Amino acid sequence: MHALKQDLLYAWRQLVAHPGYALVAILTLALGIGANTAIFSVIYGVLFRPLPYQDADRLVHVRQVNPAEPDADLAFAVQEYLTFQRESRTFEHLNEYHSMFYNLTGLGEPDRVQVGVVNETYFPAMGVQPIDGRAFSPADNETGAEPVTLLSHRYWQSRFGGDRGVIGRALQMNDRSITVIGILPPLPAFPDANDIYIPPAACPFRSNEMMIQERSMRMVALYGKLAPGRTVADAQTELDAINRRMRQEHAASYPADSRTELRLGTVREELLGRFRPLVFMLVSTVGLVLLIACANVANLTLARMIRRDREVAMRTALGASPGRLVRQLVTESALLSVIGGLLGLTLAFLGKSVLVSFASRFTPWTDEISLSWPVLVFTLLISVGTGLVFGLFPAWHSLRRDLVTTLKDASGGKSTGAANKHRSRRGLVIVQLAASFVLLFVTALMVRSLINLRQVETGFEQDNVLTMLLPLSFGKYQTYQQIRDFHLQLVPRVQSLPGVVSAAVASDFPLNGVVATPIFRVQNREVKPTDAAATATIRMITDDYFKTLSIPLLKGRDFDPTDTSEAPMVIVINRTLAERYFPNEEPLGQRLGVVVSPTREPRWRTIVGVVGDVSQARLGETVEPEFYIPITQYNDFEMRLLVKTQGPPRNLLPEIRRVIRSADPELPVVQVRTLQEVREESMAPTRLTTRLMMLFALLAFVIAVTGISGVIAFLTQERTPEIGIRMALGAEKETVVGLMLREAALLVAAGLSLGLVAALVVARQLQDLLYGLQAADVPTLLGVAVILAVVVGVACWVPARRAASVDPVIALRAG
Repeated sequence: MHALKQDLLYAWRQLVAHPGYALVAILTLALGIGANTAIFSVIYGVLFRPLPYQDADRLVHVRQVNPAEPDADLAFAVQEYLTFQRESRTFEHLNEYHSMFYNLTGLGEPDRVQVGVVNETYFPAMGVQPIDGRAFSPADNETGAEPVTLLSHRYWQSRFGGDRGVIGRALQMNDRSITVIGILPPLPAFPDANDIYIPPAACPFRSNEMMIQERSMRMVALYGKLAPGRTVADAQTELDAINRRMRQEHAASYPADSRTELRLGTVREELLGRFRPLVFMLVSTVGLVLLIACANVANLTLARMIRRDREVAMRTALGASPGRLVRQLVTESALLSVIGGLLGLTLAFLGKSVLVSFASRFTPWTDEISLSWPVLVFTLLISVGTGLVFGLFPAWHSLRRDLVTTLKDASGGKSTGAANKHRSRRGLVIVQLAASFVLLFVTALMVRSLINLRQVETGFEQDNVLTMLLPLSFGKYQTYQQIRDFHLQLVPRVQSLPGVVSAAVASDFPLNGVVATPIFRVQNREVKPTDAAATATIRMITDDYFKTLSIPLLKGRDFDPTDTSEAPMVIVINRTLAERYFPNEEPLGQRLGVVVSPTREPRWRTIVGVVGDVSQARLGETVEPEFYIPITQYNDFEMRLLVKTQGPPRNLLPEIRRVIRSADPELPVVQVRTLQEVREESMAPTRLTTRLMMLFALLAFVIAVTGISGVIAFLTQERTPEIGIRMALGAEKETVVGLMLREAALLVAAGLSLGLVAALVVARQLQDLLYGLQAADVPTLLGVAVILAVVVGVACWVPARRAASVDPVIALRAG
């Protein structure tokens, strides 16, 4: 301990004696270690932090999918769920779940809440108990039971201010009283970001007798807990057998051409699955930043060690052992690294929120991510490890020198026998250049991808269009006629407001993220068992919808007031649907029918118009078939109001709200956004990823260029006597500068060559994040190479020009 104390005191004196070196090294390490700490805190918090569920690895999601569309879940019928629950032996619990939106009133401003509908064993299966009140009981799910609810922790805090007195309070939900019986602990927003939970008996749709008995009425998702000792494979085999037997026993409910299969996966994988592919990008990025930082500090240390060769040689001559010298040099490096790590920890804390926001786009398991003790241990290890790496490397080079030679070389005050160190420094420069090239190339790809997304033609006009959701209460509006009347009366009143160009009501609008894609059929067209199901996006609209969004009518007519519920059923399709299903015939006059149930004949509708294609769920996705139905012939409780204005649309929001309140004072007006904001939101994941990459790339670029320019300046200074001799013999300044730049060019060429290979390997892993580009994009490769070469060239030219301007006599004296 006494020796360690001595080493630390000596190391501290050395750092104080050379503040410039210490400050640059500490800041460089702080940036590299801070970036790695921030990333590790997010990765640990998402991937390795224990889920707040008991026996989380036994929790399973049972999905039903069409093999042709494996990413789209098909809900289960209640009778299917009951069959699986009754006959399964591999599950300790098998539970139902679905989520809906309800209107909550009586609390001041009307609120729209997302409601999870679960049976009484749903939370016990996860080991989740209320922090106050009680959980659901079997009695709560009996027919005629008084409606009860559990509040999510987040909604309890935000809406009720954490007041525990809410237990026992009766709320008004869709004109129906419901009593709060408990408050849940903090949980991930999974499967959905539900505000409250109710049992199936309290849901008017789930408790409907037709929903319970009809196997064609699909509504629920299945989540289960495996019995001890059972695996996902065991459950898959068992449920497949039950499913085959069930379909044979109820063959009338399952047409021969219906193709579905069951797929099981753990809840952990479902929570984290979308985040895992990003881990490679994050780890690779910050790993390169740290590599550049370490190479930079190692170069600084090597430069300093060249000037300390005499000190090392003298201490060796006086009897210091190689181990003692290595320990001293490593202690100095470790002290630098630990100080840099402490500063990096502060930077990580400041930047963590940006990374958490990024991760939350891909997984709901980001709550309460913090700089916990595993993160602190990681920071300590990476700080000490970094110190060892860039401390041992220069020490090893110094101890390889011959003692007599070093003392002779150092007698003149300057070491001229450091060829090995120069080679090592050049190698580190090559590594820095290569790593910088990788980061800049990947960032440039992301920037170009984002630019391409911004230039995508959406097919509709988004300027000066305001959107909002109008979720009608199904307790107040009990018939489709009441729903239609409300919307058809509201639109003219909004249109009459000063500054409104047009208004419309629709079930959804482009780029809103979620689309309904029902199966449809073309009348008098045979469907073979081997044919893939025909699906299309569906939207219910009023007749000014196309005008409001400036969607062009290509053929036929728009909807009009004569398209009532008593008139013939009509439909308008998009260009893609027309070209795909009527490539060589006239689509107008053809009849389509939405398949509501495999056992029921579709309601046939006549195509009266064809409109242009629009972007549907997200920018950059391939446009799929789409059709539109007038709300006078089909309607829904949750419709959206779209208002096109002459000026900034939000200026008219108070007046629009006033009109809506006068029509229904208890109607929540939520999700108020302009279409321009919706478009920006659709690009948010790409934009956030790009900004993150730009931040790390800029960080690495600054570190690398600063380090490389310092290396070149030092190497140039070392060659001052040689430059003096050349100039004394008649060499021109331009010749000397050219010589220095040619050597720098060799380093740049080697670094870019190595970086090119590494960049192509890394970029291929990110192909799914790119739009309109290939990973091996030649213009981007060339552009990044030129920019990096020019910047490094300027950084090398400045010290070379300065050295060539020195008086030859002074240069010779310096030797």
